[in-house]
Amino acid sequence: MFCQNCGTELLNGAHFCPNCGTKIINDNAGGQPHVGVTQSHEKDAASNQSKIDVAPPREDAYAENNYTAHKSREQQSERVRTEDEPQSMRGHDENLLMRSYLLGSVSSDALTKPVEHYIKAFEKFTNGTSKANWNWAAFFFGGWNLMYRKSYMWGILIEVASWIFTGATAGIGLVTALVRGVFLDYIHYMRYTQMRSQAQAAHPNDIGKQCEYVATAGGVNKAIIAICIVCSILCAVFVAALVAVGIFAFGKMFNFSGNVFDGFKRFDL
Repeated sequence: MFCQNCGTELLNGAHFCPNCGTKIINDNAGGQPHVGVTQSHEKDAASNQSKIDVAPPREDAYAENNYTAHKSREQQSERVRTEDEPQSMRGHDENLLMRSYLLGSVSSDALTKPVEHYIKAFEKFTNGTSKANWNWAAFFFGGWNLMYRKSYMWGILIEVASWIFTGATAGIGLVTALVRGVFLDYIHYMRYTQMRSQAQAAHPNDIGKQCEYVATAGGVNKAIIAICIVCSILCAVFVAALVAVGIFAFGKMFNFSGNVFDGFKRFDL
């Protein structure tokens, strides 16, 4: 026997359809049951059908709750990641920018000892622990060291100042060399931070483009080595010429040249 309202199979002796709630009315005269729907049961059936359409099964409810919890965790993780972005930049991305700037390329070439020295110095400056870092190349070569790494303006200023102070007295020249050896790394770091800021402004959220930008501005200028050698030779010749002219003028002033030559002749020198 089946319910004539929804087609659900009915058990013998059933008074209501277990699916739609329709009341089963038995016709005593004919002995055959037939479907009768009272007004109250019709409302109950419609209400149950509405609940079936709206309320999800228990499994779907659990799935929906799990999905909501998962999205909440994702949003929280995204918020934490966004808040920690500067710290991340000081980590992996910062290291990539430093390497690209110091190497002058975005390749993964092995680091040379000078580059390793600058990376350690830059990391110390970034952490704010100190602005001093000893550099032997800066001690001996001064502004040439900065110009070699493309910090031209600071390199020229420091080299001119070094010549002026060295020409004043040897003591001031030594102090100047010590100051160069301690603080020139930080001057180089200031230029790096400037290039990094420009790269981040030009290519926000694109670490690859930022590395390419700082690599173009960084690296070394090997032509500075040749220029330094030529300038050193010219300076040596100039100083030698000044010394010779000074000696000659001093001898003429006190008439020493004749006595000197007479002494050479006397001792057969």
